[in-house]
Amino acid sequence: HGIAGMYRRVSDTAEYGGYSRGPRVITKNTRKEMKKMLSEIVSGKFAKEWMEENKKGRPNFKKMRETCDKHSIEAVGGQLRGMMEFIKKAK
Repeated sequence: HGIAGMYRRVSDTAEYGGYSRGPRVITKNTRKEMKKMLSEIVSGKFAKEWMEENKKGRPNFKKMRETCDKHSIEAVGGQLRGMMEFIKKAK
């Protein structure tokens, strides 16, 4: 669904933040790195790396997932979601 579809799936606050703050994140340097990543996908380098990661039992993937799970934003997010009555009612 593209970027527009993604914006329809997040809060209006997040959507506004994307419009108003996104250009500060997606810079010339960011675009340069994104093009580099695309070339790694097109060349097959990314797929080869991912296949090797899986053959080895995903050690790097598991470490990155664990680091993400332990990030302080996850604890804060949980606290914030706990304060949102509309989320509690939706369950």
